[in-house]
Amino acid sequence: MPRISITPTSEDRALARFAAQHTTPAIQKCARAVTWAADEHVLSAISVAIWLLSRNRDRKQRIQADHLLASVAVSTALPHLIKHVVDQERPDRCIVGTDRRGVQTSGKPRDAFPSGHAVHVGAIASALSWLYPKQAPVFWTLSGGLAATRVAVLAHWASDVLVGMALGAGLERALRKVAQSRIESNSRELCTGEEWYVAVRCEEDILKRADDIREKSEKPEAKGQEFRDGAARELKAEQTRPRYDDLVV
Repeated sequence: MPRISITPTSEDRALARFAAQHTTPAIQKCARAVTWAADEHVLSAISVAIWLLSRNRDRKQRIQADHLLASVAVSTALPHLIKHVVDQERPDRCIVGTDRRGVQTSGKPRDAFPSGHAVHVGAIASALSWLYPKQAPVFWTLSGGLAATRVAVLAHWASDVLVGMALGAGLERALRKVAQSRIESNSRELCTGEEWYVAVRCEEDILKRADDIREKSEKPEAKGQEFRDGAARELKAEQTRPRYDDLVV
């Protein structure tokens, strides 16, 4: 099947030429060390470790770990599928001259689009921003820095990186709906259990109050009965007591 050819923009070429002209072997070594953190094998291993550790946590945390693992897995597979149908030459094959200044070749020559590293970090940054919204700027800044190293080492054009991050974030957002649905379902189950507990406690309180009211209502009746019995005994004693007229002879 013929592959779809994508030509880099003039801005892509200008930025790649600038990176090639101003790089050094030291910059290349540093950039390659940093970009390694976004490698699919590293991120997959970390996400699997997090998933395994989450098995002893509560259900919500397990669902979040499931979502993170799914995001990494899908973002790892998608770039390989796209590269099978898209043809774009890498800048390290066509921009770098004879003096490579430490620039190495990356991957297959015509697998520039999209940047797999950018797809990975885009998905992870989006997932972590959902889990920890207050730290979202930090996640996106770090992810952007990692993705930019792919331009620095001339493995990808700038547009490959931007599109890759957008793809990763879009994938995570699509998968997030499943995770949110599972969390909401779990919350409803918890609420149902709490409502049942409250209902039982309320019923117990109502029965206890009813017993208290019954006891209070029965006590005056008992006292009234005791008063009537006492009055009847006194009247009977009065009737059987000898009268004054009977004692006079």
